[in-house]
Order: sequence, then structure tokens, then C-alpha cells
Amino acid sequence: YMGNYEQNVKDNNAAIKLYQKVLFDNQIELIKVNAAIAVQTERAVARQDDVERYTETLTKENEAWGTAQNLHEEEQTELSGAADIVRQCIQLLNSRAVSYTHLRAHETPEHLVCRLLLEKK
Repeated sequence: YMGNYEQNVKDNNAAIKLYQKVLFDNQIELIKVNAAIAVQTERAVARQDDVERYTETLTKENEAWGTAQNLHEEEQTELSGAADIVRQCIQLLNSRAVSYTHLRAHETPEHLVCRLLLEKK
């Protein structure tokens, strides 16, 4: 009976050692997996930072583009107004002759600008 007991103890000890080795190997693998996860997390954070910087850049570029469009529209409006004044000046120059008093009686701010510009010549 004692021989079986000693054999069982040896078998149990061998099984425990094998279990401890498997457990140790699994812990090593777990450490490797955790290290890989840490590296991937760092890369993801770095990519997220890149995305945030890129988004900020795009936002600034979009704002600049919007400002440029607004300025362009304002310039177009101003140029359109200036073109209207020039057309009115040309119409005045090409219209039939009237007395100075009659002309002044119908003078608008645009006409006044034209008259003052012409008087400078």
C-alpha cells in the first residue's frame, strides 16, 4: 500500500510541476499580450492626436475659405455698385443737353459724385 501512496505522491508532484509550468507559460503569454495591447493603445492614441490635429487644420481652412468667400461677395457687391455709378455717369454724359439748373434739380448722390469727378478734370 505504501508503494502506491508514494507513487501517487510522485505522480501528484509531477502533475503539480507540469501545472505550474503551464501556468508560468500562460503568465508569460499574458504579459506578452498585455505588452502588445499597450503598444497598440499608444499607437491608437497617437493616431487620434493626428486626427484631432488634422481636424483642427481642416476647420481653420474651412473658416478661412468662408471668410474669403464673404470678402469676395462683399467685393462683388461693391464693384456692382461702382459699375452702376459708372453706368449712370455714362448715361448722363450721353443724354440730351439740359440747363444746368434743370440738371442740378434732379441730381442724385450718384450724379453728384460723377459731377465732382468730372469737375476735377
